[in-house]
Amino acid sequence: MTPAHVHDGQMLGHLLSGDEGWAFADKAYDSLENAQMLKEKGVSNGVLIRGHKHRKLSKVERMCNRVLSKLRIPVERIFWTMKGHTGTVDLSI
Repeated sequence: MTPAHVHDGQMLGHLLSGDEGWAFADKAYDSLENAQMLKEKGVSNGVLIRGHKHRKLSKVERMCNRVLSKLRIPVERIFWTMKGHTGTVDLSI
């Protein structure tokens, strides 16, 4: 858990245990600092590529995002279910 003023993308280094082969993450984690940190730790970068107002994603970048998203779906589905979005689980206190 982080305070509201801390951007999730700044916390990637704290999420790594050291034995990962890949790090998959959404576009919030796409930064030069995170890419460099992953490279230094020898972890393959599976972070989705974020487009910008003045630089749209290329066709290859969009294709990479599509492939990476398909790899992330099984994990994201677990979180989706844990949060009770299936309509069968009530996690409220």
